[in-house]
Amino acid sequence: MWIASRNRFAVGLCLALLLSAHAHAGVQQQTPSPTIAYSTSGPAILRITDRHTLAMAQPIPRADGVELTWIDILALPPEALEQGWRFTRVLCDTQTTNACLLERRRDNLRELARIDLARPSQPSWTAVPAGQVLDFDASSNSILSLNLVVQGDGTLTQSSLAGDRPPRQLWRAEASNSNANARFLRAVDGHRPILLMTGGANVHWQILTPAGSTDSRRASGTPSAALADTLYFASVTPDGRQSFYGSTPLPQQDGGWGRDMLIHRGDASKSVLASYARPGDLWPEAKSAAFLPNGDLLAITRGRDGLALSEICRPSAGAPVETQAVADVSSWLANAAQAWISGGAPASRTVIVWRTDLSGDLSLRALTLSSNSDSAEAIRICGETVIGSVDLPLPSSPITGNLTRTSHSITANDGATIEYDLISLSGRTGKIMVRPYGAYGLAPELYLARPFERQWVSEGNTLVVPLLRGDAGDQTWIDQGRGDHKQRAAQDLTAVAEDLMRKNPAAGRINLLGFSAGGFVSARAALNRPDLFDRVILISSVSDLSLSDAVDANSFDRAEFGTPTGGFQSWLGGGSAGPDAPKFIVLHGSGDPVVPAEASARFAAYVRGLGFEVKGQRYEGVGHDLANTTYVFHDIKELW
Repeated sequence: MWIASRNRFAVGLCLALLLSAHAHAGVQQQTPSPTIAYSTSGPAILRITDRHTLAMAQPIPRADGVELTWIDILALPPEALEQGWRFTRVLCDTQTTNACLLERRRDNLRELARIDLARPSQPSWTAVPAGQVLDFDASSNSILSLNLVVQGDGTLTQSSLAGDRPPRQLWRAEASNSNANARFLRAVDGHRPILLMTGGANVHWQILTPAGSTDSRRASGTPSAALADTLYFASVTPDGRQSFYGSTPLPQQDGGWGRDMLIHRGDASKSVLASYARPGDLWPEAKSAAFLPNGDLLAITRGRDGLALSEICRPSAGAPVETQAVADVSSWLANAAQAWISGGAPASRTVIVWRTDLSGDLSLRALTLSSNSDSAEAIRICGETVIGSVDLPLPSSPITGNLTRTSHSITANDGATIEYDLISLSGRTGKIMVRPYGAYGLAPELYLARPFERQWVSEGNTLVVPLLRGDAGDQTWIDQGRGDHKQRAAQDLTAVAEDLMRKNPAAGRINLLGFSAGGFVSARAALNRPDLFDRVILISSVSDLSLSDAVDANSFDRAEFGTPTGGFQSWLGGGSAGPDAPKFIVLHGSGDPVVPAEASARFAAYVRGLGFEVKGQRYEGVGHDLANTTYVFHDIKELW
């Protein structure tokens, strides 16, 4: 068997993100790290502590700031703790204050319970339908859930929590339409319409009602909020230099879609909307902008001075829309590596702003808003809304030493300039690990984005983040990295590795760390230039194109990677391994809905057939976010 199997308990990114303290490198932890998960409902902030206690606080503006007083409202009984149950998530109705769902897990079992925040009591638990729960409607006591088994196989359904109605299937996956998301909208005639978002090569929107569905239309951007009868969306150009915030009226009964309206256009010389949407993020949880119930729009913007939190508003009635920075929050964000917003939506009057620095340490602030007008009018007059902020506590374990990032560049064989950044402790190089991506036009994460990366650098090593063709840039840059089985991106990565070895001969051969699409680029570079590389770590990696959406000629993956015919030799290349060939470490979760674990099993068999050494691990029940787990570093060290 190519991979050892291990059962791991993993929780991914959701409405309430789960955060744990980072362990100091080399320290054996005898007790679980403390964890805190935050979410919002109406004006309240919810907090899950150590996975067993749910608390609530309502921000109260004071003359000298914002006051928070936490009250524990629910705890797991001792017998449930002994059985292994843990709270993992709170999901609230975005249209109704105080109506939420609480999720708990035990190994691979999941259960949901409805809770009333105004009158909390020990809840009744019910088994969770297969897949990811997307949204909750308190009025009908139903949920939307997405169950993607493998590429091209999955369903999206509406289910009653009480089990008194049969599930209603809203969508079934196809090869060219392999992803979906959905959200409940404001009630019309006593029923909550559903916004259905589907994506493959293109993304489309559709409104579903008990009486039927509207025509499907091409999406204009990434949705941010549905406020009153309007859907608001954001779009950022591939090079990240321009952004557009717009709206479109939601179709009413027997009506069609209306025309889009441009609300605001930002440019890099002033402030552009930050965007962290990834392929398949049809309704991102980590948003760049959020509406409040009164129609006020807050957004993470990027300008010459770094990131800021801005109010998108009008100086006066009828005046053009502009951005105005929220001073104290913007100064807090100025040096952030990344920032995003959670909360907002029609029923949430409190939002949470998340900030991460170069080391990957997270810090949070809750924003509470008060206004002299309660009308849901977008966009507001600047200054009408008073914004207060308060820090939210998090466990932390900062990296010891001065963390630095330096920028470098190399000329590729066709004359293009390839930039890359080195992140390390000041005065330390150690071993060098390159984390490439080179796909989907995404901006590289220029910080220690995962626990593995923090631990790698804290031990005195260096992480390198390159900007390859296929990553963010102008359209020409992105297109040059697409197709042809990622040959251009792999050649750019090879140029970076050659430059690193020339400049750092004492560091030895280069190591590669490839996640998802970055794994495909890493594997291709290593198989074609094995003399440059020592260890090649592939986590949840794209590899076998015959198991991807590329099998459909009209799919986005076909354009991104190339044709799925010909097998690994055509896709990745490679010859017989020499005595100094790199060693492959291949990790994959059995529950990965994006890239099936079978792809890694087939890849391992292929490279082993060429004579390469392969070690690996299969994680039972873990999804595509395996790289974000805290235990991966330890497992990689064991397999090294």
